[in-house]
Amino acid sequence: MQLNGIWIKQNSSLITEEYWEEPENITGVVYYVVRTVDDKSNESINSMTVSSLEEAIFIRGDSLTRVVIPKEISGILYKDSNSYGDDVKIEINNVEDTEEIIEAYTFIPVRANGEDVFEDFSFDMPEAEIIITYEVEGGIIKGSRGVREDQAGKKLSLFRFNGLEWVKLGGKVSAEENIISVKSKWLGQISLMESERKEFDVIVRPRMFTPNGDRRNDICYIHFDNPEEKRNISCSIYDIRSALVRDLPVVYNLGAGYFYWDGKDNSGRNSRSGIYIYQIEVGSKAINGTLVIAR
Repeated sequence: MQLNGIWIKQNSSLITEEYWEEPENITGVVYYVVRTVDDKSNESINSMTVSSLEEAIFIRGDSLTRVVIPKEISGILYKDSNSYGDDVKIEINNVEDTEEIIEAYTFIPVRANGEDVFEDFSFDMPEAEIIITYEVEGGIIKGSRGVREDQAGKKLSLFRFNGLEWVKLGGKVSAEENIISVKSKWLGQISLMESERKEFDVIVRPRMFTPNGDRRNDICYIHFDNPEEKRNISCSIYDIRSALVRDLPVVYNLGAGYFYWDGKDNSGRNSRSGIYIYQIEVGSKAINGTLVIAR
């Protein structure tokens, strides 16, 4: 059964126990759609999809817009391994489009047996894959200002609203499936918008950060667009005297990537308050900018 095609019902089973044993002789990846059934045989909508790869998949109705959560970070969904005292489900709701937005959805973590929203929810690693679909009509992406189907990879990006502004995430476009996807640590409101995909278009959030351990603005993220998915990209932090402070770790995403700095130097010591310079290098190209530590 493929997610990018028509759902084909292979079989159904009534699960009355807490655990269910997967049948033998299964080949390939199989997806299990989880629903509830009342005593009058009325089925609920799909509450969750689980693959034989042990991924948790939450899908928006009959759409293919979804979030795929791999096994490595899925522990936060289950009460036995999270701090919420209950299982967590991800509700995906469509948001009314505006002139600038082609598609928009909210990905909201809620209590599995209720409607309570879990605030400050995030995964341990940026490995939750958010996938948003778009429509094509007459060779033009529906809802866009005339973007041709073959321009999607250069003209479309995903953005996340952080409560104050839209932050560009980038994303990898599959023109064959009419989808754009990105891996993220956070959920929330995600929108598909027109945006020129300039290679290594850098965004720093927050430019002034306060690494004091209170979990608010403790880390500075340096996002970069990477539509060609190049590798061997590095970033270093220097003080205003041009002395090396830190070589930053990089996280490659789908069609994008980012570096992050926790305010420590290469020896693990806290850096002083002040202005610092970041330098991104890719091949013979270098991009510089400033950021600020405020303690």
